[in-house]
Amino acid sequence: MAHPFAPALAEGVIPDGHYAAFGSSADSLDSRYATVGLFARETIRAVGVGTTLSLIGRS
Repeated sequence: MAHPFAPALAEGVIPDGHYAAFGSSADSLDSRYATVGLFARETIRAVGVGTTLSLIGRS
């Protein structure tokens, strides 16, 4: 079976000045994988707030 993404990062403490991003699904491509990795504070330009999409447009 092919592995399209770099392997998972080792468990440990996130260094000062860095952040991790995680998805809400167990199979999300997020900071657990070296392909995404951690984000240095100075590279973050904006932050978002999540929403439950199933509630959008309902009265």
